[in-house]
Amino acid sequence: MRTDVYFAEDKDDLLSQDIVKLRDEWYYPMTERYPALSTAVREGKCPITLIGYASDTGPANLTKKEDYNVKISRRRIDSVANGLRKIMDSDKIAFQRDARGQADVTQRGAADQEKRVRISIDRGTADGLISQGK
Repeated sequence: MRTDVYFAEDKDDLLSQDIVKLRDEWYYPMTERYPALSTAVREGKCPITLIGYASDTGPANLTKKEDYNVKISRRRIDSVANGLRKIMDSDKIAFQRDARGQADVTQRGAADQEKRVRISIDRGTADGLISQGK
């Protein structure tokens, strides 16, 4: 199960429409189709992976740009993690966080698809929970 949350340039706040999308298009379908997985996620037994990306914009100095983009990726990850805690009504959720900044940029400049946090659950862990009904 995977989805992306997109951010505006130099922004790290999770908007209300992002929360609705996460709830309606990611969390609710998971709870309906895979209740055991949903429970495991809410109890911290199955971590959610959050990978933060940024565009290659930022300060002109390359080192400062890389630092800036990693930091904004971390802030975006934190915003998504807090939103997921609210949606799932749980403080036990475990997160694996990876702030990549501009490391995996596929477009030059401020491409919208670069400014995102990817949310996923390890397929092997998820499949094991789903098949065992745990």
